[in-house]
Amino acid sequence: MEKLIFKYLSGKADLEEKKRVRNWILESEENVKFFAKIKNLYVMFQMPDYKTTEKDSMEFISKIRKRNQKRQLWRAIAISSAAVLILSISFTLFQIRIDKYKSELSFIASQQIAYHEYSTPYGVKGKIILPDSSVVWLNSGSSILYPSKFFGETRDVSFNGEGYFDVKKNSDYPMKISLDSGLSLCVRGTSFNLSAYNNDNSISILLLSGNVSLMNKKSRQFVKIEPNQKIFIDKKTNKVSVLTPEDIQPTVGWKKGWLIFDETDMPEIIKKLERWYGVNIVVSDSAIISKTLSAKFREQSLSQVLDLMHRISLINYSIKDSTVLLNNYR
Repeated sequence: MEKLIFKYLSGKADLEEKKRVRNWILESEENVKFFAKIKNLYVMFQMPDYKTTEKDSMEFISKIRKRNQKRQLWRAIAISSAAVLILSISFTLFQIRIDKYKSELSFIASQQIAYHEYSTPYGVKGKIILPDSSVVWLNSGSSILYPSKFFGETRDVSFNGEGYFDVKKNSDYPMKISLDSGLSLCVRGTSFNLSAYNNDNSISILLLSGNVSLMNKKSRQFVKIEPNQKIFIDKKTNKVSVLTPEDIQPTVGWKKGWLIFDETDMPEIIKKLERWYGVNIVVSDSAIISKTLSAKFREQSLSQVLDLMHRISLINYSIKDSTVLLNNYR
């Protein structure tokens, strides 16, 4: 697990490895504390005066793991000058200017950072306030992982699903939003809608104010987004498409309870209905897939939405428990 944690912190973990680490963190309070201490040390390793290799870091993490099992971890990273000196001599990892970093080391070592994961199942929406007072509205089937207190050079969060972000402005302390696809967003104070469901073929970002930089970890490609722009990133090809929508409500309307379709094709309609109402939709006739719909709904039931689709000769349907069967209109 130590190697996987280091890979996760260094940004080299793939989707499945990230999930393994997150699930492991949430298994116990002991795991949360251990991960927090390792991340604090990892941040410390990134300081300019530290000359450590990945191998050195892994060896040190393993030693901390053993000490943690013996309940001596905190003693091993005590913030007294004597303990700092012992660490410097014992592991030969730190080439420290003690006077310069003493206060930073004390801060890092004293932190007990807990991580929180908030998720909304299908059919449910939510709103959270992050430690810096930034606000995130979550659409159905979304999740966000964040620390109880931001530390380091960025405000790091991990995200999956769809969310409307209102990020508190701080030009010296950007927020970094990591996605399971390997993309990350850097924002300093802005409002935007982000749709990045794992089971979607693309990621979309609609910027309302401020500025957002998008980075691909693999290619190191940067994309800057301007206000009122909406971009789409194809997950397979990484191709970026940019447009300026005349109406933003089809994108952000969900935040106020609107379900809006604007010449939307049937696969996308089905996906949105499943997430919005928490149901499973089965299509029995492939001819349905080619159809499109333009309509607005607010606080209507699933039956009312399907009734409208039936009245305009789009579909026939039946509902049993939480499963919807769609048939072609005849």
